[in-house]
Amino acid sequence: MTDQHEDPDLPQRGDVMLQRVPGDPDTFGHLPALPPPPPAALPADTGHEGERRPVIPEQWHRGNVRGTLTQHAALGWHRTRYHGLRVPVYAVKTAWYAVRGVHRVTAAILTWWHWTDGWFLESQAVAAGRPGHSDAMRAHTEGKKTRGTRGRILAVCLVLAICAVLAGAVYLPRWVWPLAALVVLPPLVRAGRPAGKSLIRAAVVPTRYEPPTPEVITRALASLGIPGINQALRDDGRINFVSDVAQSGPGWGCHLDLPYGVTATNILRSEERRVGKERRSRWPPYH
Repeated sequence: MTDQHEDPDLPQRGDVMLQRVPGDPDTFGHLPALPPPPPAALPADTGHEGERRPVIPEQWHRGNVRGTLTQHAALGWHRTRYHGLRVPVYAVKTAWYAVRGVHRVTAAILTWWHWTDGWFLESQAVAAGRPGHSDAMRAHTEGKKTRGTRGRILAVCLVLAICAVLAGAVYLPRWVWPLAALVVLPPLVRAGRPAGKSLIRAAVVPTRYEPPTPEVITRALASLGIPGINQALRDDGRINFVSDVAQSGPGWGCHLDLPYGVTATNILRSEERRVGKERRSRWPPYH
């Protein structure tokens, strides 16, 4: 069963791009005809076309100002207590990451100075035997020249740095040194921080989204109650995905072949009806 008022700009079947909205495993949108869903940090726009948005947001209405301020104050107080209690731990982690950062930066500078890639070239030439003798000598000569040039550059930079520190110790006021430490410390901490770990932990557990899989998308499409999709799942047991599910903007997207007679418009309108029913069943009227 098809809709007689389908949008001619939408593809009628075949490659259809569906995008999952973060936070709702069953919500999809057509791309690129529809704009991408909002970022996860923003609420979804549930208004209708032509609807006038309120001049003053609902949370700042006269009757809601006190509750809004109370919620923000409570959240700020919780974060202050949470992070304030962990300041000593943050200080220790900062110092440790800074030390690791100094070690990693020094190792990177020494690696650049000694041009370790040249050692690999020399080893390859030596392993080639007599035919690679000239190449080994050429790589050895080039390595010595490169290391010498880079060593002189590092020596000049080291002398300039020492002169700058000595001049600062003589002419600069003492309050400049804490500021200099604040400038130098963040890059060192970032260089020494292990991959995937943060210095501080959020006081409020953030929302986590699980990337969808073809099985999740198939179940979501089956839950819409579209006869063509349900019949295809009964016959074939699956929907043909042309591409893998990949992140697309704030959500995820994929290409798939819809069953014959099912269009993107059918899916969008079925989803709108389902969301509307859930909204009416979950939110009782105000008294």
